[in-house]
Amino acid sequence: MFKSELEKFVAQRIALFFLIGSVAGFLFSASRWLVILGLAVGAAVGFMRFAGYAWMFRNITSAETARRSGAVIWNSLLYIVNQLVLLALLYVAYRVDTSLLIGFAAGTLLPALSLILNCLTELLGITKNHFFM
Repeated sequence: MFKSELEKFVAQRIALFFLIGSVAGFLFSASRWLVILGLAVGAAVGFMRFAGYAWMFRNITSAETARRSGAVIWNSLLYIVNQLVLLALLYVAYRVDTSLLIGFAAGTLLPALSLILNCLTELLGITKNHFFM
């Protein structure tokens, strides 16, 4: 299912942060089920975006793609479409309920949170997984 160790690492961290966010949403939110639903959908969308960006950047930086300028344009269009789809999903979540929007937005940021925390722990010497070396 996961193509690299980094994707597996990020998926594990997303699951951990999802559990923490679900417990916090359940304890501190009035519309707890909408927050948890938004967090679940947002985490899934966030991980799919992370995997999609990894595929696009790998595709753009490959030696085979360097000879084809159309591939770079195609990947740039995919990036723009990805952003528009995310914007539409955020709008739908907003129209349903603000709690759903909060959960969805937090869920889409979970991959970035896991990567930032990994960079900080690597910088401080707490972990030694060397994903960014």
